[in-house]
Amino acid sequence: LVLMRTLGAGSRLLRRALQWELAATGLLAGLAAALICELVLGMLQSLWTETPWQWHGLLWLVLPLLGMGLVSLSAQGMVRRLLHGVLVQRLREL
Repeated sequence: LVLMRTLGAGSRLLRRALQWELAATGLLAGLAAALICELVLGMLQSLWTETPWQWHGLLWLVLPLLGMGLVSLSAQGMVRRLLHGVLVQRLREL
């Protein structure tokens, strides 16, 4: 961020870059959660109920979207503090 700011990037560009990064992180976390849920459900279905594995499409849709939303919302304070306080202070130190 300091390099981008030094090269002339504005606050709006930095904020958007951070938001996309956080959304991608949440998406990957949601996909990982969906995969783990599918594996655990498949294992439980086969061991306890002896039913065949079935795909849960809603799980694969909801968990990545929920992950994106939760990570983005929980990091908004950090993004605001980073762009207005910490980044300006580090630039002054240079």
